Amino acid sequence: MIEVHDRYRRLGKPFIMECQRAIMKLRNHGIPAYPTAEQAINAMVALYRCGQMQKK
Repeated sequence: MIEVHDRYRRLGKPFIMECQRAIMKLRNHGIPAYPTAEQAINAMVALYRCGQMQKK
């Protein structure tokens, strides 16, 4: 999964998968990963809001 993320990171799209072991491995490599879809969505909303505030 890390290779896939690295290959497509430049697209700037969310990378979603569900597996605790994979989540920890991704985090250990500095890749944001969340245990639930709700947490991932909350993070994306926060990033969106931050981007909107930066535009102002």
